[in-house]
This record gives sequence, structure tokens and C-alpha cells, in this order.
Amino acid sequence: MAIEFRLPDVGEGLAEAEIVRWLVPVGGAVREDDAIVEVETDKAIVQITAPVTGTLTGHGAEEGQVLPVGEILAVFEAGEGAATEAPAPTAAPAAAAAPAPAPVAAPTPASAAAPGARPKAAPATRGLARRLGVDLTRVVGTGRGGRIVDADVEAAAAGGAPAPASAAAPTAAARPAPAPLAPVEPPVGEDRRVPLRGVRRAIARNMLQSWTTVPHVSSMHEVDLHELVGLRTQLRARDRDVPMTAFLIRAAALALREFPVLNAVVDDEREELVLRHRVNIGVAVDAPDGLIVPVIDDADRKDLHRIGAELRELAAQARDRSVPAERLRGGTFTVNNYGPLGGWFGTSLVRPGEAGILSIGPARDQVVPRDGEIVIRPVAAMVLAADHRVADGREIIGFCTSVRSLLEAPVNLLLEG
Repeated sequence: MAIEFRLPDVGEGLAEAEIVRWLVPVGGAVREDDAIVEVETDKAIVQITAPVTGTLTGHGAEEGQVLPVGEILAVFEAGEGAATEAPAPTAAPAAAAAPAPAPVAAPTPASAAAPGARPKAAPATRGLARRLGVDLTRVVGTGRGGRIVDADVEAAAAGGAPAPASAAAPTAAARPAPAPLAPVEPPVGEDRRVPLRGVRRAIARNMLQSWTTVPHVSSMHEVDLHELVGLRTQLRARDRDVPMTAFLIRAAALALREFPVLNAVVDDEREELVLRHRVNIGVAVDAPDGLIVPVIDDADRKDLHRIGAELRELAAQARDRSVPAERLRGGTFTVNNYGPLGGWFGTSLVRPGEAGILSIGPARDQVVPRDGEIVIRPVAAMVLAADHRVADGREIIGFCTSVRSLLEAPVNLLLEG
């Protein structure tokens, strides 16, 4: 029986996706949940899996083509026999097919999937389970929402026969590197046109929307990071290094409790201000093909070390395009640490659907007066860009003052609540 499989919405409100690479040729046999194609959305590279067991009899688009959601992606002939004739695809899995990381302090679910229920697992994880001979219905998922991740499968397999070396789970190092945005060398002889695709197209659209619809106002401050630098040194000595950006996320999240108007968004159609009940902080990450903004959910309820651990995981995934789709949406405020890039003061554009973005630059030694004396302190420039429809000077300056106070007395960021 021929089955037409249409491109699903693999993201929130996705309209189209570019075909990056077919993993199964026409005529190839597949099992249900085998990865068949890599597609690029405006946020990530995603693997689409087969909906049935059988034979793939047709591709709906060629590699490099952009396909609208709802159009025919592939055609299958369903049937058990065909799937036994071909092995699972050997191509490296797409970055976005990686399972969601387990939060640092996430509790382990009490039991495996209920009888008859389909276990929660990414396609790559299902493939790993098949290769290792692990029954996913008997595995307890430690990932987000009870999702089964690679580590769970490997732990289950460790209790039985060891897996052959060739069956090891694919790693980030084995994934194909993202395609560069533009040619490495400048064009010679004539102009060269490079299509805006994927992340760069999303950035172009979002920034245009931000610049043309949000009345921006910026507030600039200098922050003395002497105490923070000292605290980070002490934490490193105890093997508990925390990234600078984690301090900024924690400080911003706590300050948003004081100034919730900056954690809001304007509903233009209804002319209402929507005050969010969750503080979900997006983090701008400089990835090879453009800025990716993964989100740390409920940042105001997480301690500094947990934020740091999630940040490291998400930043690595953003750079190899493996961030799970659910970690790229739902942000209510954004932070941007452009310190590694240099510069001094830098203004950012507010992301559509948010009311503010807080940026901080590199720390530089400066001569400053402290308690009647002249001292040298590491000082960084901090800038808040905000939607002036939402916040006025009182909220904007108050928020920045709160963040600065927390960064200058960072021991308060280690406290609970």
C-alpha cells in the first residue's frame, strides 16, 4: 500500500524547511522510526523519521530545495518484508536528532513506560537501542519529562552482553559540521549571491521585525567585577567552575522578579500587556552559521551551578546544531555575553515576543575610586535594550541597578530563592 508522507511541522509554527541530505535512497528499505532525511529549519538541523516499515519509493524534493510544511516529503510502500533486507542508515545523524539533555538535578522517574505505551525517545536513541538489543519499554528515562536518552540505553545494555565497538552511539564529533554562511574567500570577477537560508534567514526576518516594530531604548552601565572574579577563582579551586554568563543569567532572572514588566510582551492586536508567570532566559550563542538562542527554563528557580551546567550543554549543542527544538522556544528575556568577541559597549535588538535583552562586554582593568582610594578593578560594560512600550526609565534603570548590585556582590547569587 502506497503511503504519502508529508513534511510535518517539526518546530513551533514552522512554515518550510530545506532538504539537506537524504539518508535513504529511493528503493531503500526502512523500519519505522529510522531516520530518512535531514532538513534544516530556521533553528536547527532535524532528522525526519519513517512513519512505517517498508520501502521508500519516492523523494518529494531534491537536496537543496525548500519544501513547505504539508507538501509530500516521501512516498512509502508499507510492508514488513522490505525492511529486513536493508540495514539501518549508516549516515551520521543530524545534529537536532540528539536527545534532550537531562537537567542536572532532575529526579529519576519511578518506573519505565506503562504497558502498551510508546516509550519517549529520539530516533537516534531508538536506533542505538536496536543496535544494542535494548527493549525501550523496560528502560527508565532520565531525560526531560521521562524521555529516554542515550545514557539510559547504554546503562541498560551494560547489564547484558557488551555492544560491539561499531555499535557505539554517534557523538557530536562524528556529526557533519554546519555549512558556512558565506564563501570563505571573497568573490573574484563578479558578485556572488548566497541564499539566505536556515538560521541566517530567521535572523534576518526577526531583526527586521524587531527594528521596525519595537521602539528601542537602551540603558548603559559599568559593573565592577572584582568580587565576581574572586568568587569564580574560589569555585574553580573546588572544581566547581561556573561560566560568567551563568552569573548574568541568574542575576537577570532574580531582577526580573523585582521588575516583571521586563518579563512581559505586548499583544498588539488586543492592546494588552502579557505578564509572563515563568522566567525563561534565552542565551545568545555565537554558532558557526549565526546566533542561536537556546532557552534555560525557569531560570529564577534554578541555582547557579545548575544554570552553569545547562548553559554548557546548550552552548555546545547550539554550536553543532543539536539543540532539541523544545529548548529553542518559550523564551521571555534574553542575555548576551559578547565579552569573548571584544568591543566595549554594545547594543542589541530585542527579540520579537520579548521586552528586553541584557548584554555584557569583556572585563577590563580600570582605575576607579573606592572608599576614598584609587584602585584597579576589572570593569565590564553592561547594556539593557528594552521595549519602550513596556518599560520606562524607572523600571529600566531599576532593573539594571538590581543586576549590577547582584554581580558586584555575587555571593547573593549563590543563595537559594
